[in-house]
Amino acid sequence: MPIYEYRCLSCGKVFSHLHGVTQDHSDPVCPRCGGTNLKRLMSRFARIRSEEEMLENLTAVVERLGDPEDPKTLLKATKLMSKHFGDEFGEEVFEEIEHEVERELSRSKEEREEAESGEEESSSSESEETSDLS
Repeated sequence: MPIYEYRCLSCGKVFSHLHGVTQDHSDPVCPRCGGTNLKRLMSRFARIRSEEEMLENLTAVVERLGDPEDPKTLLKATKLMSKHFGDEFGEEVFEEIEHEVERELSRSKEEREEAESGEEESSSSESEETSDLS
């Protein structure tokens, strides 16, 4: 019995469906939304690799994405790993990560603005002290 992969065109979920070879086979239905508007996908071919080799390759790719402390890099790496390991995370996880990235970036922006305003206050008070000495 062949296993086919489908993408639901309504919600984007990718899933596998086992097709029976008898007359009694069921049509695939999206497990997330119950939709039947589906597109059959080309299945990936697997190459057997050791876990160590897979992690080394993935680590090298993630390192090329950029600063591992950057939230945007984290999002890219998560999407890459999900694709590499077969879309196991789901769209909800990406939405949550994107939300966290936005929060982190706005927090970083606020911290930079506070630091810059603190530097401006410090330099203006130094200027006042210098002019008082004159």
